[in-house]
Amino acid sequence: MRGIVYELGDEDFNLLIRACELHTEGYLDGDITVQTCWDADRLDLGRVGITPPEEKLCTEAARDPGLFKWAVKRGEGLVVPALVSTEWGIRLR
Repeated sequence: MRGIVYELGDEDFNLLIRACELHTEGYLDGDITVQTCWDADRLDLGRVGITPPEEKLCTEAARDPGLFKWAVKRGEGLVVPALVSTEWGIRLR
Protein backbone atom coordinates (compact mmCIF):
# COMPACT_ATOMS: atom_id res chain seq x y z
CA MET A 1 0.00 0.00 0.00
CA ARG A 2 3.04 2.25 0.35
CA GLY A 3 3.06 4.66 -2.55
CA ILE A 4 -0.60 3.93 -3.30
CA VAL A 5 -2.53 4.68 -0.10
CA TYR A 6 0.17 6.62 1.78
CA GLU A 7 3.61 8.08 1.23
CA LEU A 8 6.50 7.45 3.61
CA GLY A 9 10.19 8.00 3.12
CA ASP A 10 12.54 5.07 3.74
CA GLU A 11 13.49 6.16 7.27
CA ASP A 12 9.87 6.60 8.37
CA PHE A 13 8.85 3.36 6.67
CA ASN A 14 11.57 1.50 8.58
CA LEU A 15 10.20 2.96 11.82
CA LEU A 16 6.72 1.75 10.90
CA ILE A 17 8.08 -1.73 10.18
CA ARG A 18 9.85 -1.77 13.57
CA ALA A 19 6.69 -0.65 15.34
CA CYS A 20 4.64 -3.39 13.67
CA GLU A 21 7.21 -6.14 14.19
CA LEU A 22 7.64 -5.44 17.91
CA HIS A 23 4.16 -4.26 18.90
CA THR A 24 3.33 -7.37 20.95
CA GLU A 25 6.69 -7.60 22.75
CA GLY A 26 5.86 -5.07 25.49
CA TYR A 27 8.81 -2.80 24.81
CA LEU A 28 8.71 0.76 26.11
CA ASP A 29 11.95 2.28 24.82
CA GLY A 30 12.49 3.44 21.29
CA ASP A 31 11.98 6.22 18.81
CA ILE A 32 9.04 8.46 19.76
CA THR A 33 7.26 7.50 16.53
CA VAL A 34 7.53 3.82 17.42
CA GLN A 35 6.46 4.51 21.01
CA THR A 36 3.41 6.39 19.73
CA CYS A 37 2.43 3.45 17.52
CA TRP A 38 2.78 1.05 20.46
CA ASP A 39 0.70 3.32 22.71
CA ALA A 40 -2.02 3.64 20.06
CA ASP A 41 -2.21 -0.13 19.81
CA ARG A 42 -2.27 -0.59 23.59
CA LEU A 43 -4.88 2.11 24.09
CA ASP A 44 -7.12 0.27 21.62
CA LEU A 45 -7.10 -2.96 23.64
CA GLY A 46 -10.55 -2.09 24.96
CA ARG A 47 -11.81 -3.67 21.73
CA VAL A 48 -10.93 -7.07 23.26
CA GLY A 49 -11.90 -6.20 26.82
CA ILE A 50 -8.41 -5.32 28.07
CA THR A 51 -7.51 -2.10 29.85
CA PRO A 52 -3.76 -1.57 29.48
CA PRO A 53 -1.81 -1.00 32.69
CA GLU A 54 -0.30 2.50 32.84
CA GLU A 55 3.21 1.11 33.27
CA LYS A 56 2.92 -0.50 29.81
CA LEU A 57 2.41 2.89 28.11
CA CYS A 58 5.42 4.69 26.64
CA THR A 59 4.42 8.34 26.47
CA GLU A 60 3.10 10.98 28.85
CA ALA A 61 0.25 11.67 26.45
CA ALA A 62 -0.95 8.06 26.63
CA ARG A 63 -0.82 8.16 30.43
CA ASP A 64 -2.86 11.37 30.60
CA PRO A 65 -5.99 10.36 32.57
CA GLY A 66 -8.43 12.11 30.23
CA LEU A 67 -6.93 10.71 27.04
CA PHE A 68 -6.52 7.28 28.61
CA LYS A 69 -10.19 7.11 29.66
CA TRP A 70 -11.38 8.35 26.24
CA ALA A 71 -9.17 5.88 24.36
CA VAL A 72 -10.26 2.87 26.41
CA LYS A 73 -13.94 3.76 25.97
CA ARG A 74 -13.40 4.32 22.25
CA GLY A 75 -11.78 0.91 22.01
CA GLU A 76 -14.74 -0.64 23.80
CA GLY A 77 -16.99 0.91 21.17
CA LEU A 78 -18.60 3.35 23.56
CA VAL A 79 -17.20 6.45 21.86
CA VAL A 80 -17.35 6.99 18.12
CA PRO A 81 -15.39 10.02 16.89
CA ALA A 82 -17.55 12.41 14.87
CA LEU A 83 -15.33 11.96 11.81
CA VAL A 84 -15.97 8.22 11.86
CA SER A 85 -19.73 8.53 12.17
CA THR A 86 -20.19 11.41 9.71
CA GLU A 87 -17.47 10.82 7.13
CA TRP A 88 -17.35 7.03 7.19
CA GLY A 89 -21.00 6.44 8.04
CA ILE A 90 -20.14 3.97 10.80
CA ARG A 91 -22.69 3.61 13.58
CA LEU A 92 -22.01 1.48 16.62
CA ARG A 93 -24.79 0.26 18.90
